Amino acid sequence: MLVNPRFFFMLKAIIQSLILILPLYHFAQNYNLTGTTKDAQGTPVAFANVVLYSQDKSKIIKGAVTNEEGFFEFNNLREATYVLVIKYLGFEDSEITIDLLKNTALSLITLVEKTEALEGGYSGLQKTNGKTFGRPFGIQC
Repeated sequence: MLVNPRFFFMLKAIIQSLILILPLYHFAQNYNLTGTTKDAQGTPVAFANVVLYSQDKSKIIKGAVTNEEGFFEFNNLREATYVLVIKYLGFEDSEITIDLLKNTALSLITLVEKTEALEGGYSGLQKTNGKTFGRPFGIQC
């Protein structure tokens, strides 16, 4: 059985291309991004949601949750501009734009407590005719 000489030529061209392209993939840089969240008193904010978005916030790149010490980490990131958003119940959302050009450890990120007044709720117990009821805020009985 004879093999077409073009087959060997094409096979050689494919192997040479792979030999040239694969090292370029190896040299592509992967960076790490780390940080720590705390509140105004310096207490770590544990279990806060941390989301890394593309620069225009059209795509979620990665997500994480802070540990008990408020620490988070993203690995294997490409060189790019990202938007880091940190959310935690009872605190204002924190948004930081990052130009990631190398491994980056962010300085301490302080989350600010929300100061919104709650609507509704109960102010305590009230007895009426021997029965105990909760009294909603802002409603006169």
